[in-house]
Amino acid sequence: MDLGIQLLRVAGSLALVLALLILGLYVVRHFSSWIKKTGDNEWIQVLSRHYLDPKNYLVVVKSQEQVLLMGVSPQGIQLLTPLDKPTGVPSEEV
Repeated sequence: MDLGIQLLRVAGSLALVLALLILGLYVVRHFSSWIKKTGDNEWIQVLSRHYLDPKNYLVVVKSQEQVLLMGVSPQGIQLLTPLDKPTGVPSEEV
């Protein structure tokens, strides 16, 4: 009888801990969109990304009124060239 009560307590405690973990995960996922809000007046906007391989890619970035082509690799970020007019990007985004 005593073993049955202890086993029931352990199972109940485990169920409570799992329920709290699932609830915490739900709350974090649900409210993380509030934390990650991106405004329209960001100083830096990523307009496009092109992956060359899993670790290296090109990025077209808009900062204030400049549009820049940058290379990203495990060694760091390198400015490749400023762009005059981006191709394929609507003019209202630039």
